[in-house]
Amino acid sequence: MVDVVRDQSWFSRIGGAIKGVIFGCILFLIAIPVLFLNEGRAVRTAKGLAEGASAVVETNSEHVDPSNEGKFVHLTGKATTEDSLSDDLFGITFDGIRLERHVEMYQWVENKSTKKKKKLGGGTRRVTTYSYDQKWKNSLVNSKNFHQPEEHQNPSNMPYKQFVAQASEVSLGAFKLSNSLVDQISKPSSIKFELEQLPESIGTIATITKDAPDGGCRLYIAGENAPAAQSATVGDVRIWFTGTSETDVSVMSKQVGNSFEPFQTNAGPKLNMLKSEIVSAALMIEEAEADNITLTWILRILGIAMMCGGLAIAFRPLAVIGDVVPFIGSIVGFGTTLISIIAGTGFAFCIISVAWLFYRPLIGVPLLVVGIGLLIWVTRVMLKQPKQLPGKTAEELPYAQVID
Repeated sequence: MVDVVRDQSWFSRIGGAIKGVIFGCILFLIAIPVLFLNEGRAVRTAKGLAEGASAVVETNSEHVDPSNEGKFVHLTGKATTEDSLSDDLFGITFDGIRLERHVEMYQWVENKSTKKKKKLGGGTRRVTTYSYDQKWKNSLVNSKNFHQPEEHQNPSNMPYKQFVAQASEVSLGAFKLSNSLVDQISKPSSIKFELEQLPESIGTIATITKDAPDGGCRLYIAGENAPAAQSATVGDVRIWFTGTSETDVSVMSKQVGNSFEPFQTNAGPKLNMLKSEIVSAALMIEEAEADNITLTWILRILGIAMMCGGLAIAFRPLAVIGDVVPFIGSIVGFGTTLISIIAGTGFAFCIISVAWLFYRPLIGVPLLVVGIGLLIWVTRVMLKQPKQLPGKTAEELPYAQVID
């Protein structure tokens, strides 16, 4: 663990804050299309799902009904394949839909935390603490970017890579599943194997434990200094394999011959859904609607945060100017942050309401009223002049006494 102290002058801070105004404005402007387009996406997706719910046709997976050609169909059954998948490097074979090799390497990881303290005159002192841990990571950590790279060196490459093999042909009764549907099948489980199954070049340098997810086998290949998983050192690798077997599935897609294509709705979205279980059409639509709502709120919160953050960055020079006296700077910083949050939320409500005016006017009108109301309130607060206390001169105010 090491602490690094950096002092920054007031002039340097004010220069950086002024440059940040441009970034804050850009961030604010980017938030506008994020919010507007998100509302359009949400409405189109909702309408597309409603259209799909009204158009879906139930069919049997055991035979292809020509009358359903080009229609949006729902069917259930067992996804099967005759393919045998293999990882030739490790000699692992699996009869099923998907075989995956998972690789992690034991590496140094840098942790960084910073504390900032204001100084009289507007400068700041930053104390950054660097600490280092060793962890299993599934991607290479570049130790050259560490604060102390000499003492915490990671290997320059992963000796083994992630690997995925997927069945080229998967059937659902009389139908063939498209690759886009097969990609959605997800029921992996760990594969058990013995050391003797591995190639000699691997078996002689590896050990096997049963600590993989769901109790499966995990292969440990030691680096230069460690013989086993219990005494892992930087550079050691652990590998395990998962397989997705034949499983029950539910499909909602457009029937094309004996296969499927995404169903194009009039609202815009394409529907091409698969669940790795037996699920009714109504429930699949309901879950898709819930996912749409979740994504919509995630993007809304992101857009609002971008607007509030952009305004806060743009107002940052005011707080830095006030930091000549730290107490004043803290008050100004709190005030500008509060105003940024309220104003940013107000602007966001306006953007969202304008989008809803475009897509759904009955909801957009009240949202627009709320957004405009917040902006008017913020404007009145900012323009309101502070009143002097009765019978007190400026020199007698407690605030002035603190400055003296």
